[in-house]
Amino acid sequence: MITRRIDTLSRYCGNLSGYATMLLLFFILLDVVLRFVFSLSFNMLTEMEWHFFGLIFLLGGGYNLLEDKHVRVDFFYIAFSEKTKKILSVILHLLLLIPWSLISMITCYHYAANSFYIREASANPGGLPAIYPIKYVVVFCFLMMFLQGISEIIKDIKKLKEGWKD
Repeated sequence: MITRRIDTLSRYCGNLSGYATMLLLFFILLDVVLRFVFSLSFNMLTEMEWHFFGLIFLLGGGYNLLEDKHVRVDFFYIAFSEKTKKILSVILHLLLLIPWSLISMITCYHYAANSFYIREASANPGGLPAIYPIKYVVVFCFLMMFLQGISEIIKDIKKLKEGWKD
């Protein structure tokens, strides 16, 4: 089933997010040791920290949706029946998540493609030689949010068809 494949891919990205967290901690620790023990500072290392922080957030988006840990107003949501929650979930995914993901993918793709075309690099001396890879990751992560949204819609509709009891 397609939902199982999408969910597996989202879990994989969530795991990558966890590994990116460990790498970020390593880069921060290395940066602190180099700065305070050896009085050395490298712009490339600082920029890697920024990019890995972005990776953690971006790669975790689809996974958070899969695990139902995304942001919403639970104060209202908690009072709804399971059937109402599923109906509301389908409607909001269709009206908000899917269009926003598509618009973001298209916009970010053009932004990343332009960055690749000009071979954008860091403006800082000693910074990263290429910035465009992280911009393509943004496109991929919106694609993952889109796919996970489709998966959630399919699963919710299936549960509604099976007949939720209030």
